[in-house]
Amino acid sequence: MLLYFALVVIFFLATTARVTEVNQTLEEALSWHIQSETVLKHGQSAYKDSISKIYGVNAGGWLLTEPWITPSLYEKVNDLFGSMPKDEYAMNLFIGNKDLSKRYFEAHWKSFYTEEDFKQISEMDLNLVRIPIGYWAFQLLPKDPYCQGQERYLDSAIDWAEKYGLKVQIGLHGLPGSQNGFDNSGLTATSPKWLEDDANIDLTHRVVDYIFTKYGNNTNVHSIQVANEPLGPVLDKSKLVEFYSKCLSLATEKNISAKLAFHDAFLDMEAWKTFYPGKFILDHHFYEVFTDWQLKLDLKGHLENVRDQGEKLSRTKHRSIVGEFSGALTDCAPYLNGIGNGARWDGTFLLEARGTCYGRDDPNNLTFKNETMMFLREQFYTYETKGGGWIFWCYKTERSLDWDMRRLHKLKMLPEPLYLSKEVYKMDINDDGFDNDNSLADGPGRRSDFFIPHPRIFWGRYRLRGRSGSSGLKVNRITWVFALFITVSFSI
Repeated sequence: MLLYFALVVIFFLATTARVTEVNQTLEEALSWHIQSETVLKHGQSAYKDSISKIYGVNAGGWLLTEPWITPSLYEKVNDLFGSMPKDEYAMNLFIGNKDLSKRYFEAHWKSFYTEEDFKQISEMDLNLVRIPIGYWAFQLLPKDPYCQGQERYLDSAIDWAEKYGLKVQIGLHGLPGSQNGFDNSGLTATSPKWLEDDANIDLTHRVVDYIFTKYGNNTNVHSIQVANEPLGPVLDKSKLVEFYSKCLSLATEKNISAKLAFHDAFLDMEAWKTFYPGKFILDHHFYEVFTDWQLKLDLKGHLENVRDQGEKLSRTKHRSIVGEFSGALTDCAPYLNGIGNGARWDGTFLLEARGTCYGRDDPNNLTFKNETMMFLREQFYTYETKGGGWIFWCYKTERSLDWDMRRLHKLKMLPEPLYLSKEVYKMDINDDGFDNDNSLADGPGRRSDFFIPHPRIFWGRYRLRGRSGSSGLKVNRITWVFALFITVSFSI
């Protein structure tokens, strides 16, 4: 009898300790959205952000077009001129007349995003829309072929966002001379010329000044990113740091309320730890498809990469967000690597084939669907719990499901809920760390696909406490069998 009693006591103590460990570990992760509520503002002491966590989406391919997001826009020009423009700069050159260019682009600006899109984004429980735009929307270099007119649509977007309870981040994706040579800067180039010409730098400062003056104290503009993806390993780093520093000084001088967002310039996160810590949002873009070593990974390898990035995010001295990421595990999206280039995945661009791009994003392909859902879930929850939030790239495309948040949502391929701060979850962690029981323990009937970044510290099935839920233990079958054994033994 004493032996049985001792076993019961040991079991009770072990169970209590394990539940406490689980609850403490998860509460530590879930508390990130509270800890990130305040960051330092420019020269002031501290301020409370209007958004404690960013849950956003990019309006990519709208006011600055990219061939892979809206292929039809570029293919129509190819049909007319017999050649495909590789970026917005080339498209304007092909058309050859700014009035005609404006008419062509304006049809796209009017239709690709409308008020209805912002309404639907709000209904997805997101809180921010990041809007990429080029410098040429505001001012031009003397020989620029670009047409203008985008600014009016940016103004409309800010109004729509306000109407539906969303904030906006304005992102300068295109800078004079190109800051990275990518087509998403508006000008494809073998090397970026942005910081090599004083005229480019001077124009950039004038555009930033204009944006700060017009939008910096708009209560619905959450933040302003002054340079998207500057190619740090190639650019003059001292000039880049000088540019960022001048933007901080200008923001202080103008006393703007919008936060500044600086991209990490593809440098290690540690490179920025001593640069005005706490004075700006540090933006990181994480993709898994643009290098050979990434494409060689299986799903487990991709998930480990996400977790590693999450750990780095948690150690930064700045409020760090992931301002771009997607569901893509291949680079098969048409024109993703540029006009005239194929895909690394199928061997039509640079590398030996890893697979086929045929049917690459067919939602009826269960392998594609399941792996994409697992990859997305890991990213959404890791970037939320380890950083200041996330902004998915992008809301919609014409042909690329794994980059298209709207279609992923309609196909129920996004995790539900999209973020962790509001719900209570019930988890069943298997050997791979994935949740087999997707129901909510105490929720409003929504399903949960919650994934623990490091699951091997947990065992069994638990009901865990979030911000608004209750904690408790739901034991697994092994526990019930053991309890039954004790009960039967006592009755003998």
